Amino acid sequence: MVRLATAVNRGGLPFLLVIMAACASKDATPSPAESVPPYLTVFLVDGMVQDVFVRELAAGRLPNVDAMVREGTVIENGISSFPSMTGYGFYPFITGEDAAASGVLGLRWLDRGRANGIFRNYVGRTYTLMNEDLKAEPRTIFEVAGGVTQTFNSYMNRGASEKTMAGVRFSLAKYRNAWWLGRLLSGMPPSVSPTFADVETELVDLAIAALDRKPKVQWITFTAPDGHAHVQGLGDGYADRLREVDALIGRYREASRKKDLEADRVYAVLTDHGLAQINVNLDLRTAMAESLRLEMFRGDATEMWSSLDTTIADFAEVDGVIATNGNTMCHVYLRRGGDGFARPFMAGELRAYAPPTRLATGTTDDTVDVIEGLRRLHGIELVMARGIPGTVELFTAEGEGSIRIGSDDSYAYSARGIDPLGYADAPSTSALMDGQAHSAAQWLDASVSGSFPDALHRIATLFADVNTGDVVVTAIPGYDLVADYEMVVGSYRGGHGGIRADQLRVPWVLAGAGVRKRGHVEVARAEDIGVTLRVLTGLPVEPNVHGKVIDGVLR
Repeated sequence: MVRLATAVNRGGLPFLLVIMAACASKDATPSPAESVPPYLTVFLVDGMVQDVFVRELAAGRLPNVDAMVREGTVIENGISSFPSMTGYGFYPFITGEDAAASGVLGLRWLDRGRANGIFRNYVGRTYTLMNEDLKAEPRTIFEVAGGVTQTFNSYMNRGASEKTMAGVRFSLAKYRNAWWLGRLLSGMPPSVSPTFADVETELVDLAIAALDRKPKVQWITFTAPDGHAHVQGLGDGYADRLREVDALIGRYREASRKKDLEADRVYAVLTDHGLAQINVNLDLRTAMAESLRLEMFRGDATEMWSSLDTTIADFAEVDGVIATNGNTMCHVYLRRGGDGFARPFMAGELRAYAPPTRLATGTTDDTVDVIEGLRRLHGIELVMARGIPGTVELFTAEGEGSIRIGSDDSYAYSARGIDPLGYADAPSTSALMDGQAHSAAQWLDASVSGSFPDALHRIATLFADVNTGDVVVTAIPGYDLVADYEMVVGSYRGGHGGIRADQLRVPWVLAGAGVRKRGHVEVARAEDIGVTLRVLTGLPVEPNVHGKVIDGVLR
């Protein structure tokens, strides 16, 4: 059986070759001994929009999730990772730690410390490298659980004893109605032309069949909502995908009841990020070439043949690298003439950046104000860069902000002009803009209902890693930053990756053994879910992680 993370580029012949091998694959080590209860089942709904979820739930169109809400606890405002990305966003759930501390920085980023493979891209045949690039500690829930642990269609699953992927079949479903070949094949049997529901039913049935072996952890990733939204946008079909997921959750639970396994089971309905409707696709690479006269490398959206073996020499003819994530957020790395990408730039240096491509031609007095150039590009909302040590600077076309990082996850925030985050205009957050450092928990509670929930903490922890871009940019609502980039369809109609509420703020539901019934939690971070799941399943919490047990969840 062929194992493949995604389909291929827009060429018809390679895609036909993939179709010939289209089937789910299983990667398993020898089966360990039977696990001990309580057992954990995670339903990871890739790209669940908070507003749509709330609407569908209230209308009674998600009856199986609604039953879990009544039997358990709903976290109304979950704060996902930044960048708000699939795979990367799983890390807090499986470790209890912020994804920005994972050792990877999204699905695409640049590793300044590597001599070989400096540009990381986990979309395509390279998806397995994400697990290899993670820091060794903390250990994942799969590594500490022992016994049988299974993942189905999951990007990040280091330590799972059994891993099943449906990448090719998922790709066939994703482009089924978006490409002439997919439409041509749509009348053929599901084995050749599956729908999202076909693929995910197959995965759920595999998980159900394995229940007799009593796996300690089963993680099922439902990729349909995200895949549909990227290609089709957030129209009516998106809600249909959520209803299909709900039906499959019901299918699984009914099987678990028949096998008398419900009493010892913990359930988590999670999502890694929200989604934004995209109406305009900005080509950031072209815009930087035209407005700033900077030559940038962007790379392919999907790595079909590469082994990520790029070196510094491969970037000798460009000024920098754009690493896009979810298409509404990009790391922007700029090259130094002699040092390559080894040392990150500070915001002050970026005000007078000397492009290496011009230095090579002897034009030594020609500098670029990268900050000013980016903040003036229509389609870009936030421009973020390192300030003086201990600070991160934020820029928009109409204002600036400054995050001062204190000890013990505390932050002071100030703004000039129109506040980039809108905190100065909201009573709850403006009260904290007094020049003093306030705890991350205070800022979280104060900002949760705003347009940029928990932004200070998420931005600060991202920039704590030296491999974060010299500049991080996010798109204004309705835009993404990579036109004509994706395989088959060119440009996406739905995106994520950014730090706005529609992409960062999401709903979660916990139910089952040990979970409080009819509970309600106002807000929690993704890493708090990871720690809480460890406690609920009797597994050890890793030392020094930043997640906390969520108050109000435990029975």
